[in-house]
Amino acid sequence: MIRLTPLRERKEDILLYANYFLKGFNNEYDKSVEGLSKSLMDIFMQYHWKGNVRELKHIIENMVSISEEKLLTVNSLPIYMKDSIELETREHKGKDKDKDKPFIQFQSLQNTIEDD
Repeated sequence: MIRLTPLRERKEDILLYANYFLKGFNNEYDKSVEGLSKSLMDIFMQYHWKGNVRELKHIIENMVSISEEKLLTVNSLPIYMKDSIELETREHKGKDKDKDKPFIQFQSLQNTIEDD
């Protein structure tokens, strides 16, 4: 049996996959999205990716298929991912924030989503 490490444990692969899927879905949907905003990349790097690469692929497809912009942004995120980010943030409350700097950054990004 071959065991693959979950995407959340291979953070260095997230942007590689995201850009690969972006190119493919640009062709499939006849779009010209050039990339991901810095804020969106930060969210992708902090996100837990329970659905692994398949979840990332579906999110990129959703964003590219409806995008009318040159750059995918936090505003482009599908509602279900925004809801998942909100849920992860709520579940994480009460933990020692000093020991978990990525959570602080993630919560700040989540607040950006709520403000938009």
